[in-house]
Amino acid sequence: MGVAGIAVYHVALNAGERTVTAGTASLIVSSSPVFTALIAALALGERLGALGWAGVLTGFAGAALVSLSEGNGVQINSGAVLVLVAAVSQAVYFVMLKPYLLRYRPLEVTSYAIWLGTLCLLPFGRELVMGLRSASAEATGAGLYLGVLPGAVAYLAWAYVLSRLPAGRAASALYLVSPLAIVIAWLVLGEQPKLGLLLGGGIVLLGVALVNARFRLGRTATPREVPRLDRSASMLAAPTQRSHR
Repeated sequence: MGVAGIAVYHVALNAGERTVTAGTASLIVSSSPVFTALIAALALGERLGALGWAGVLTGFAGAALVSLSEGNGVQINSGAVLVLVAAVSQAVYFVMLKPYLLRYRPLEVTSYAIWLGTLCLLPFGRELVMGLRSASAEATGAGLYLGVLPGAVAYLAWAYVLSRLPAGRAASALYLVSPLAIVIAWLVLGEQPKLGLLLGGGIVLLGVALVNARFRLGRTATPREVPRLDRSASMLAAPTQRSHR
């Protein structure tokens, strides 16, 4: 999980964003909930149903409209491929996290994932030291903010959510990032939202509502899901049990 959700995700995303537009990166990253739902269906036996899948795809369409409304176009190059790798890595992290949360607390799992993922980033340690020497106080403060709030706190909050919701349903809430960004940019930066942004944000809200409606109308887990999750938990627990013996 540390490799997928911390090391690969952040390196691939930041490297990819150096050569693609913000709209392209946002559009590709928005595909993460789709990959999460697909992988969760295969690995965990989660079932979204027709209404749930309609909500996932509707949310992606809304996020795509928000991205395209930025007016910077879409670029398909090596950077776009790296951003796609980041989106898939994030989805893999979400699904891998789910079985561990049946046995361990969110803080435990998140801490180990972040620490081990950070170890994988040690090859970049020399660049970090050099950057800290020349960075301004404002840039250093921004880096600390990104590490603490969108980093550690967000990962912990996400683990808490996943411990209580199916992975596919929880991932659909990530579509709300785009509408929230529109509102925050409007209130903090004074950016007037375009019609396309507002329309895309509305479609996103509709998609998330559809996904949640599917789980309100039916059970959150089919009878086949629970045994598969139980087997996953047993497999994860086996090494610990052997070590105790």
